[in-house]
Amino acid sequence: MDISLALRHAAARLTTEGPGAMLHWIVRRLQWRWLERHYGIRTEGIVPMSELGIDNPDSGEYMPTDYADFGRIMRALKLEPSDHVFVDFGAGMGRVMILAATLPFRRVLGVEHSPALAEIAARNIERSRPRLKCQALKITTGDAARYELPCESLVLFFNNPFHGGALKAVLGNIRGVSETASRAIWLVCNVPATSPFENQLRDQAWLDLKDEFPLAELRRCLIFQTRPASAPRPPRLES
Repeated sequence: MDISLALRHAAARLTTEGPGAMLHWIVRRLQWRWLERHYGIRTEGIVPMSELGIDNPDSGEYMPTDYADFGRIMRALKLEPSDHVFVDFGAGMGRVMILAATLPFRRVLGVEHSPALAEIAARNIERSRPRLKCQALKITTGDAARYELPCESLVLFFNNPFHGGALKAVLGNIRGVSETASRAIWLVCNVPATSPFENQLRDQAWLDLKDEFPLAELRRCLIFQTRPASAPRPPRLES
């Protein structure tokens, strides 16, 4: 983000939320900038899919997950990373893949529809490698609906990337892998206040909502776990 845009954002915070919120936002921005320099990457910004030549109303814009939010999400999962493969659907510029690879996951994979974003992610991954615990990273450029999941213990990450037909196909693939392997899969979701993505996931009878908590900027984390199709569906949690 350039200086003039950052100043406009800070002024907007001051006007709408007061000096405390403005100072908190400035501190977060400085932390983000330090971490970008630490890993040698550039992942900031908000990019509509239309600017990337993708004309799909079911696709969400590129907006990276907050650094602090990702740490909180991983702590809430309470899983041993070395037992799992991490997959980021809608990997964008690679921030979440890189942060996941600071933990000892078996592998860190990503799928990104935009060739331009995937190319940036690949460069960011290479620059950050000296600081990563997991060196087995791979980003795939292509349609998430056709992405073949590995038959391993999985943590799947979604930053509100798409909904509709694409999400229906992805969920079908996840359910098939889960039932074939007879094991639970974790779906970790970073969602805004309201989204068709969240509504579509909550309608899946084979997903159990295990945890839900607030993130920065009025976003929330939803953690789902797959379960056998024969298991009864528990009462829905109030959102």
